[in-house]
Amino acid sequence: MADISDRTYADIERGNANMRAGTLISICRALNITPDDILTEEDINQSGIEEIFTRLESCGNHEKQTAAKLLDIYLSSLGK
Repeated sequence: MADISDRTYADIERGNANMRAGTLISICRALNITPDDILTEEDINQSGIEEIFTRLESCGNHEKQTAAKLLDIYLSSLGK
């Protein structure tokens, strides 16, 4: 379902291969999860969200637009 070879899958499981971002996204789509589900130990909490907004407040308009575009790309890669 993730459209990766059995060898690649086995190498990833054994830790013998570095997983590319595209492979991670393919696996996540096949499992109907997000990369955050794999890469983070805890869900982001309210204080984490507040920290993001606090950091964005100190940015200029160009940086805010860039952050918004990056978020859009990330969410699009998740199919959202």
